[in-house]
Amino acid sequence: MFVPKVNERLSLGTETYYFTEHPALVGRNMPYGQTGRRATVFQLRGEDGKKRALKVFAAMYRNDENLYKTGKLLKYSDFPGLETCERFVISKNQFPSLIQENRDLDYSVLMPWIEGQTWQDVVLSKKMLSKDTCLENATELNRVLSTMEKSKVAHCDLSGPNLIIRPKGMKNSDADPISLIDLEEMYAPDLTRPNKLPAGSAGYAHCTASKGLWSPDADRFAGSILLANMLAWCDPVVVDATFGENYFAQDEMHTYCNRYQILTSSLARIWGRATAELFDAAWHSKELRDCPTFADWANEFQLDIEEIQIPAPPPEPVDRRSGWTNPNPIPTNGVGPVSGFIPLFPGQSAGSGSIPQPVSVEPSEKSKDPDSVQSRIGATRTRTGFSEITKLANWREIYDPERDGDKDESKNIAEKQSVSLSTDPDAKYFWAALAVFGLIILLASLGVFG
Repeated sequence: MFVPKVNERLSLGTETYYFTEHPALVGRNMPYGQTGRRATVFQLRGEDGKKRALKVFAAMYRNDENLYKTGKLLKYSDFPGLETCERFVISKNQFPSLIQENRDLDYSVLMPWIEGQTWQDVVLSKKMLSKDTCLENATELNRVLSTMEKSKVAHCDLSGPNLIIRPKGMKNSDADPISLIDLEEMYAPDLTRPNKLPAGSAGYAHCTASKGLWSPDADRFAGSILLANMLAWCDPVVVDATFGENYFAQDEMHTYCNRYQILTSSLARIWGRATAELFDAAWHSKELRDCPTFADWANEFQLDIEEIQIPAPPPEPVDRRSGWTNPNPIPTNGVGPVSGFIPLFPGQSAGSGSIPQPVSVEPSEKSKDPDSVQSRIGATRTRTGFSEITKLANWREIYDPERDGDKDESKNIAEKQSVSLSTDPDAKYFWAALAVFGLIILLASLGVFG
């Protein structure tokens, strides 16, 4: 189990972070961490003072899934509420010595730290909110979920702990008022189906959730419960009736229980019968598709939902002579030594003198390369809240099994980033090409070409 010390340093390439102290336990040397079912999230502080989140998974959840999904999740970071899609996976592929020293950090995720409190915290506090605040929270959540719905994206485990509300007046006003976290099992048309499907959380799970949630409509039931709870949190009767950390107990789902009657009555009284009917439709649904859509909720709130344009993946470079796809095109000078020069590499034209630029491509299902996935990060990200992500993606650490103790800080950074020519495929192609060019020049000088 990973238990860091307060102010303990975490070095990732050229970036340095420090574990922070829990604000409620000052002086007790307790790191700021929050433990969930699958992972513990620690707060880090960068040397620039900015906060980051480090999600360290339990052993059974450390696998390649997160690594392969990172590049694809990144394009969704521009969606409202999904800023933690801007993330970086720490793995032995790029940080072998770090993982050798602490195996618990393998496949851990570094991402922006989201300020605020979870909806679960609000429920546990039993602190009533104003009617205006309730409407603002509900409409912001609806905006997040409706935008996702338009692009057939779903969280798949919506619940109080996975929803963070940003209070008014906090710094960085550009941040999203509502954010979703725990996005590893998010559904989207281009994401890979998880090996183990989420089955919902207690107090939010639909009657069919035990079969596994991973579809465009996976959030409809849990989202309707959250929206109804948020709208009614200005009613003291609803607040007092809550069950622990959730409003509903799991065995009450879909039943004509007392809490259901209190909630529907409150919604009808405060927000109108049409709002209560939306929640009713979800509560009595037999299938997720029977629940109201988030567009239905948005119509009730009179919200206009923006459609986010998802960036298209970059085209793959293709060698037209053989049909072979080159995953790592090699920059060359493009100048032929003799007349009638035939280019050796795709995209290289005779006598052009231009330098073709490498193109990042998605790894195929058959040959997924974690390093190449990470290297796409800089080219596709759109948010800038995680400015060092490009540096991390480009880092390549050389592991020295003979060394002991901490990293030798005296080693030159450029030396650490160098890649062995004997093992790097790009370098092999480069030197092979150079040898061919040399041979052609030699033959030309001997008059072989007449």
